[in-house]
Amino acid sequence: MKMLKSLSNQVYDYIVRQIKIGKFEPGDKIVETDLIEQLGISRTPIREALIQLSSDGILNSIPRKGFFVVRFDPKQVHYNYLIVARLDSYAAELVIDNMNADDYNKMDATIQTLDFAIKVEITNCIMISKNISMMCTLINVKTQSS
Repeated sequence: MKMLKSLSNQVYDYIVRQIKIGKFEPGDKIVETDLIEQLGISRTPIREALIQLSSDGILNSIPRKGFFVVRFDPKQVHYNYLIVARLDSYAAELVIDNMNADDYNKMDATIQTLDFAIKVEITNCIMISKNISMMCTLINVKTQSS
């Protein structure tokens, strides 16, 4: 049975999608009243989504000013990728003996997506981190089953 997402989760996904497609760019202010008008919903689920996006590091919350799309520091992004690479390689070591053909196919598809993103120089960190999270989810499931 498929679970329905809450309204605030739908708003969260909508904002992330707008960032991915470039409608909201780093440094842009996210205006609540514009979202209320665009989505035709009340302020509460929008506020909840904005607060969660801020908590997740996608938006910056500046008191009495609003919410802004995070600007990524290239040095910090590089450092984060180095950490993720080490964690991914360690996770792979832990699960390699428990993987089946379907697991290898899923991992290969994720790696191909990442390679494509790198080759075309996609700098959308959210898209890339979602793909890495998908790989980590696969690895976590296998680690827990062993």
